[in-house]
This record gives sequence, structure tokens and C-alpha cells, in this order.
Amino acid sequence: MSRLLDKVAVVTGGGSGIGAATCRLFANQGAKLLVTDIDLAAAQTIADQIKGQGGEAVAMHHDVSSESGWISVMSCAQQTFGKVNILVNNAGVCVQQDLISTSLQDWRKTMGVNLDGAFIGVREAIKSMLANKESGSIINIASVNGLSSGGIEGCASYCASKAGLRLLTKSAALECGRKGYPIRVNAICPGGVNTAMNQMLSKEELAAKEKCHPVGRMAEPVDIANSILFLASEESSFVTGADFIVDGGVTAGFVSGDYPEMSAGGASE
Repeated sequence: MSRLLDKVAVVTGGGSGIGAATCRLFANQGAKLLVTDIDLAAAQTIADQIKGQGGEAVAMHHDVSSESGWISVMSCAQQTFGKVNILVNNAGVCVQQDLISTSLQDWRKTMGVNLDGAFIGVREAIKSMLANKESGSIINIASVNGLSSGGIEGCASYCASKAGLRLLTKSAALECGRKGYPIRVNAICPGGVNTAMNQMLSKEELAAKEKCHPVGRMAEPVDIANSILFLASEESSFVTGADFIVDGGVTAGFVSGDYPEMSAGGASE
């Protein structure tokens, strides 16, 4: 129960799905949490749950595409808890449209949250972690759709943003390592996750999506959170610049037939 004892973590998109599961798991392991979300009420609910169980957590409204927003978040963490040890870049969006119907505005919206926001977060987290003079861990939530489009139609901006996030992760990991910074940077690539977005699928679509996973089901948010916990803890002290594929076997090969048309697997973090 103390894998993150005395650690301070910032989790974006912490009000629901993977982010909420990560916040709860981190708190159970001794971390102090800054729970951020575009939906402040959702973030506050998670923070209140953690405090109700004896943990320490603060909620904050956060538009991750805003540079000033990130500066405020890191300042809040420093002022409230005195440091930042862990960042989980989890907030993400998916605008599902055919490529020829995708406006530049919609493309930029996806990139603004999924890639620009992650870049600013990584940059500001490194600054904060260096000031702490303690080891740090940054975990970016990418997607198997950043490895391959997987036959998904209408998600070009999402797939491109997650592919970019994977390479941002590797570049940041190399820079931190070569400069001697005690900061590790890794990416998690989930397959289908049972979040609010996927719960909106029809029974037929949901069954098809589950069939794509050789384990016979989609992930629950805590399945992804468990992998995030490993990367946040000192147990992964020799791991940096890695893609952790947590997909129930999707990228190992399909059970049968072609990958069905469906919405993006990790879009609702």
C-alpha cells in the first residue's frame, strides 16, 4: 500500500475513466493527487472520494490545450504539496469524421488536446521535477491506434495525434536521459477500454469490439491504471522511452476476420 508513498501526482482527465481509476489507485498507494479535468465537478467528485478515504487530493479545472492552464496546474501542485513527482497525461478527445469532412478546426482541436497539451505538460513537468531534485516519472496515454489505424475509419486526427504522442515520449525520454535528468518518460498504448464513449456503442458494435481482443473482452479502466502505477513507481526505474501495449492481445493478431469499423479504442480517457 506504499508504492507511491510521499509522491505527488498530477493526473489530467482525472474525473472519469482511466484517469479516475488511476487517481484512486495512486491514492491507495500513498500518493497525493492533483486531479485535473475540463469538467471540474467530475474532478472534484474523485478528489472528495479520495479525501473521504483518508487520502490527500485537490481538484482543478484544466484545459490541457492552454499553456497558461498548465502553468497554473504546476504552480498549484507546488504550492499545495511542495513538489511534483509524477505526471499522467491522460486527457484526450476523438473527433470522428471522414478525412475529407474533417475541418482544419476539428483537426487542430484534436491535436490541441492530445498532442499540444501533452507537449506542454511534459515540458512544464520536467521543469517542476528538476526543481524538486527528486526522481520523476511522466506517463503519456497514447493508444494502439498510434501504432496502427487498425482499420478504424474516420479517426485520422486521433490516430495521428497518438502516433505523435508516442514519438514525443521517446524524444523526451532520450533528452532527459542524455542530460542526466532523473526523469523517466513512457507511454501506455491501450486497446479498447470500457469508458463512457464505448458504453455508447450498440450491442452489436460492442460485441464486435470485444471480439477483436483475444482475451475476449475490453479493458476496464483499472486494467490500464495498474500499468500506469508500475511506470509511476520506482519498480520501473530502468524503464524509459518505452511503449507499454495494454490491449488484450489486439496487436498480436486478430481472433478472426477483419478489424470491424468502430470508434477509437482509447479516445475517452
